[in-house]
Amino acid sequence: MNYVSTFEDACARLGRKAELPDVSQFPEKIQKHLIAGIKLDAILEVNNEGWVPDMGNTSQWKYYPWFNIVADKAAAGGFRLSAYGFVYDFSHSYLGARHACRSGELARWMGKNCAELYDDMLR
Repeated sequence: MNYVSTFEDACARLGRKAELPDVSQFPEKIQKHLIAGIKLDAILEVNNEGWVPDMGNTSQWKYYPWFNIVADKAAAGGFRLSAYGFVYDFSHSYLGARHACRSGELARWMGKNCAELYDDMLR
């Protein structure tokens, strides 16, 4: 599959305007978090191809990119993809249901291609 990696491309595929809400009343750190979350929502909506995680279904696997913050001069801010993870019989609250991926392949791809958005959202 040709995954979508930009908010603008995701909005085009979804038939939406690529407009972001005004978050100027929030501190800059919170602005980055909010905007990154909105962009990831749209990108994942397209890339998940209609799949919606059912957090009440412990038989349904849900995948997330897994990042480590490490002292690494090659990775800006030390933020880099380490692996991908899945949730089966327990839940993490670090990303939430909206940001679950339908497959490990997609989680790895999202982690590699949308790392800056995850960095903005998770810091």
